[in-house]
Amino acid sequence: MARVDVIDLAGLEGNIVPVIVGRMTGTRSKESIWRFAELFGLCGLAIAWPACLYIQNSYNWIITIQADWTNIIASTVLFLLAPAITLWLIETVCSLVAPDPVVRWLHATFIGVLVALLANAWLKSVPLPVPFRLLLACCAFAFALIARNRWAPMRMWLRLLSIAPLLLAAGFLASPAINSLATARLGRAIVQHGKPATERVVFMVFDELPLSSLLSDQSTIDPSLFPAFADLADHSTWYRNSASNADYTLRAFPALISGRMPDEDKAPAPTAHNFPENVFTLLASQYKMNVHEAHETLCPDAVCASRNPYPTSVGFEALVRIGFRAAQAKLSVVSDASPSIGDLIAPPSMLSAERFVSSLKPSTQPVFDYAHIMLPHQPWDYVGPRSIVTTHIQPLYSKWPTAEAAESGKQQHLLTLQAADALLGRVVARLKAINAYQKTLLIVTADHGIAFMTGEEARKATETNYPSVVWTPLLIKAPKQVTNVIDDRPVETIDLLPTILDYTGISSQTKLPGRSVRLTSPEGSRSTVRVATSSAGGPGTTITFDRAAGFAKTLSTSGWPGIVGDPDRLYRIGPYAGLVGKAVTSGRNGPSGTLRPKILLGIDPMSKNQPWLNLQGRVSDLMTTDVAVTVNGRVAGLGLVSIAPSTSRRRVNVALIPESFVNGRNILRVFSVSGDPTAPTFREINLSE
Repeated sequence: MARVDVIDLAGLEGNIVPVIVGRMTGTRSKESIWRFAELFGLCGLAIAWPACLYIQNSYNWIITIQADWTNIIASTVLFLLAPAITLWLIETVCSLVAPDPVVRWLHATFIGVLVALLANAWLKSVPLPVPFRLLLACCAFAFALIARNRWAPMRMWLRLLSIAPLLLAAGFLASPAINSLATARLGRAIVQHGKPATERVVFMVFDELPLSSLLSDQSTIDPSLFPAFADLADHSTWYRNSASNADYTLRAFPALISGRMPDEDKAPAPTAHNFPENVFTLLASQYKMNVHEAHETLCPDAVCASRNPYPTSVGFEALVRIGFRAAQAKLSVVSDASPSIGDLIAPPSMLSAERFVSSLKPSTQPVFDYAHIMLPHQPWDYVGPRSIVTTHIQPLYSKWPTAEAAESGKQQHLLTLQAADALLGRVVARLKAINAYQKTLLIVTADHGIAFMTGEEARKATETNYPSVVWTPLLIKAPKQVTNVIDDRPVETIDLLPTILDYTGISSQTKLPGRSVRLTSPEGSRSTVRVATSSAGGPGTTITFDRAAGFAKTLSTSGWPGIVGDPDRLYRIGPYAGLVGKAVTSGRNGPSGTLRPKILLGIDPMSKNQPWLNLQGRVSDLMTTDVAVTVNGRVAGLGLVSIAPSTSRRRVNVALIPESFVNGRNILRVFSVSGDPTAPTFREINLSE
């Protein structure tokens, strides 16, 4: 006979309720912990891992955010815990007011959403139509929603999955990339003895500036477009045969600052830890440092204690914002675009440049002023000598699809180069104002160039485009120099550090591969130029190009067409260049008159921000190849229609003359232009987004 235990309820007296409640509370607590573990695992895979992976893969570009191990570990913990704790707290609050079945289904809903987001993110790598991908994600949601509450193996799998984020985070923290990010600013000054031979050194490195962009048809710097560069060339030594040793910033700056060629098989990030002997550490014991870096961190904290930060966000805050944007981009339902972090790691180029100008101050001790100026680099959102901020065309780092796109890109580039030229003029004026110009060694150069050739790479050096990508300006004004010298001996960027050491009387601890430009042999022993090239600044290859052919092609480059001294010259583009400034009335050559003009109100032509100066849009009319835009009845800009080979979309970009606008109300019309350039036909059209 089975044994029956009889519980003496009377003996328990008043303790039965606390016992039952305690057991229920313990069960709920255990279930709550398991629910947190399940959320932790899925949130870790859906949010923390994309955030960490993006930071790990992008460390080369974010080394300037000044993150240390404390910042990195703290942000990793936040990525792991914050999303899971947020969802778990919602469930916990719900459990206080709702019955257990409601809490279980709420938890299952969270699980389903996370599984669906993961499925959608993973399926983005598969070439599936978006609706079908979203349908599969919905199926994953439904399966996870039901299986979590009704299938024990599903719950077991979710709980085991909670280990995965911890393993992934450990791998992230142990990766060489993260170690490089955390140690980027470690380094020390190299002790030098004696008094430096030069009181002040100003070293300016522009970005994405080919020598050919500055040249006129006479192989001289065009003074009508770029007066500051031309004036400096008249009072300095212009090394016209100066070539960059790399075609991307991250590979170019180690050569510029450390005097060493980029490694062919790997590309260490341009940091003080990776390049401990560089211009900053060598000069630090003799010079006061005024350093404005951009995408490099070659000046260690021990040297640049009062660092001028380039990013708008640094340390823990920067890591958190970058990471969560990366996770958001990865989990986007439809889009598969990379996260946009430019506003976090790169402030407006002119803002950083103006900080450098303001930092030039009188000093009773030797000073080294350094600036990496992100001009005239894409996205070309500055216009002319006034450096007006406007909208920009989409940056391009691959091949120019059409001749029209290349020509329009070059126009935007030159307009931004005028802003860079004006900045150079302000630097020179500032040095003169503080009575430092005559005694200053002023070096102006660029890290690499850019090419504007149909079907050719814009940035990656090839056998066809390398003269525009590799040859960069190099102007060196020695202390007390007042006359100009043109020197066509072969010079490379690895020569700049030896040159600075030569002028300052400071020595390197190791033998440098480059030579001071003052000592370079005139025989021209460098018959070739070696260029480290890659698709994104990482490991790549080193290509050797013929120097004589490249230099000759650079000097033979034609300048922007038009009349020297014409203030509207850069706005004259295409076969109808002569129309700029001409009046177009509604009756002339029969514009249709059926489209309403665009009325712009509240225009301030003296504003520093004028987004209306760059008109972009799609052209639906298949017959249109040239576009003219009138402002208040006169042609203020021209555009060439570019047809994208992949989509056949017809797009146009029109740069408008700032002086065409008046204060207040302005009337803007868009015309298709055709026929004889001396007697063209105008037909009014619309541009769509």
